[in-house]
Amino acid sequence: MNSNMLLRNKYFYALLIFLICLIASIVLIVRVPGTMCYGVDGCDTVQASSYAKTFGIKNGYYGMVAFAIMLFLTYLQIHEPEKKRAKFIFWLSIFGSLVALRFFYLMKFVIGAYCTFCLVVDIGVILATLLLFLWKE
Repeated sequence: MNSNMLLRNKYFYALLIFLICLIASIVLIVRVPGTMCYGVDGCDTVQASSYAKTFGIKNGYYGMVAFAIMLFLTYLQIHEPEKKRAKFIFWLSIFGSLVALRFFYLMKFVIGAYCTFCLVVDIGVILATLLLFLWKE
């Protein structure tokens, strides 16, 4: 696939978004409290809340695994397009968007603070879902 065709492929942009989300998820795992939030106190508040873990595991680990899988599937879709895989990627992104909306709700109405890297992940997965839904090929 030449570079001009690649730039016209919605999965290329989804791949970039999933890569950013993967990096932000990794940062959430390795981040030392009190660092890397650029003057925003919300990161520590969110990460110290009971909602920072699901089943005793930091949410960043779930994000890391999920976005690694999404990257792999999206890469395959770019190079070997399949309708079943395209639908699977779309439904995974819908699930991710629902999780992101839940985290938005928790940060806004329950925790009362925002985490910068959490927002990057949440906004990213919602943007990817919109991209996959609205961009008709």
